[in-house]
Amino acid sequence: MMRNRVPEIGTFFDTKNLNILWDFVAVLLKYVAPGVMIFVGMVCVGMVINMAIKTFKKADDDDDYDNKKRKYDDEYDMKYY
Repeated sequence: MMRNRVPEIGTFFDTKNLNILWDFVAVLLKYVAPGVMIFVGMVCVGMVINMAIKTFKKADDDDDYDNKKRKYDDEYDMKYY
């Protein structure tokens, strides 16, 4: 009878492959990540500015609407300070 032996299987994560992997990660962190972070930061700043502008416009419109409504709803003269 012939004996079947299971061959030894090496793992992917040996010292050589892990060093290559971390070299790729280092390149990504040094050269790619800053550009991505700058782009994402610019988009976030644009969104915050847009949100602030909308908030100020809405607050201004609400004040105008409330003042006009108060003037017409009052049955007597009243001054608002």
